[in-house]
Amino acid sequence: MRSDVSIQTVNEYLQLTDWKFEFSIDEGRLGKFCWLRSGHLFAGDFLRVINLPKNPFQVLVTYFDGQGGGALTYGDRPGWRKLGLFAISESSSALPALSFGADNEQLILDEPMPDPELLSALALLDEPYELDDLADTRAKDFWAALEIIKPYCYFSNGIGRDEFTLIVRDEDIYRQFRRSLSGTEIETTFKNVEANYRARVWDNLGPECGPEACIEDGCDRLRIKLAVRCFIHQIQWGDSH
Repeated sequence: MRSDVSIQTVNEYLQLTDWKFEFSIDEGRLGKFCWLRSGHLFAGDFLRVINLPKNPFQVLVTYFDGQGGGALTYGDRPGWRKLGLFAISESSSALPALSFGADNEQLILDEPMPDPELLSALALLDEPYELDDLADTRAKDFWAALEIIKPYCYFSNGIGRDEFTLIVRDEDIYRQFRRSLSGTEIETTFKNVEANYRARVWDNLGPECGPEACIEDGCDRLRIKLAVRCFIHQIQWGDSH
């Protein structure tokens, strides 16, 4: 790698002078349901701002990749029971504690269904890569399952397209959530995440202590302790390999 163009300083790297952010979201409507997907949103964003059902409701956890046993680990918690390979909470007017530190999938149910009917519909519930591709059997089955279950909402992280997916039955609830989204707040969140990441990279690789210079042509900065390049050139080299 040649250093024909001057590289950023360590301080510029840590201050994110090169960092850019563009909030992305896909959304649509299918039948009675409104949906959205975004790699910049999380379940917590949704649950923090929306109005929950007025009547007692249940939470059905159909997937959780954070512990051995998956969704069934919820079934061992107080106020929950196992339902096939899934777990469902007891009926309540309050949201039970949910875990979001891994890929997950949940439904809020405000219209009770007998267990056999619910399990039969869940056999079709496999979130597709493209929600609006109704030529895809998987997508058709997924929406058919939601039509049967009629959830207050469905939400997941990292399932269909490795993003946050939200599907709500009530258009007013959907609009409530959309109005709550602030691009500035979302950008700040992701900027803080990136800043923390870069700080950890610097802590792990820095400082540029030499005594030899970086091996890249034209670079007079000292190499880092663990490599033969300066900090920025080492990152660039790592990204290209």
